[in-house]
Amino acid sequence: EWMIYSFAGKNLSYPLDTFRFISSTLPIGVKLYVKEHTAYFPQRPLSFYKELKNIPNVVLIDRRENTFSLIDKSEGVISIGGTVGWESFVFGKTVIALNETWYSGLPGVVRINGIDELLQYMEKYTPNSEVSQSDIIKAIYCLYELGISDAVLSPKPNLLSEYNIDRFAEYFMSSIIASPKNINSSMNSIS
Repeated sequence: EWMIYSFAGKNLSYPLDTFRFISSTLPIGVKLYVKEHTAYFPQRPLSFYKELKNIPNVVLIDRRENTFSLIDKSEGVISIGGTVGWESFVFGKTVIALNETWYSGLPGVVRINGIDELLQYMEKYTPNSEVSQSDIIKAIYCLYELGISDAVLSPKPNLLSEYNIDRFAEYFMSSIIASPKNINSSMNSIS
């Protein structure tokens, strides 16, 4: 999902240039799928989307597509700092972060500081993520222990209600980690 963030910096301030930059570094045969952030639609002019569709190796995705399904089918995700990077980590995907984020230090999250670094990374890129189930569970556990409010900007007060935490845990356990055996062994390894 693409959205303009105030912290994106001058190198990422114009989205079409950012997409051109990323597209120019992709290995042959790899496409960049771009999904407009729902908060930004329909704020951009139609000419923006027409120009976006003309960038080589870029495919514009309908903003109503299920983000989790897109992440699941991807080789990896490039993010400027949004929650899609965190969500991709939880799915075990490699994440390329174009800005410093609260999840930048996690395994499988690669912090890139410019076109030269992205070119070097893409030359060696393989879609095998360094993220293990244990890493994912540890990160979620730490996030829970720290309190989501310390990691996510301006959460809604009811986000941390017992009901919502239970719903998240239930979804995580049933959708992302398929085997109860893996859950038990991963939980035992948290230290």
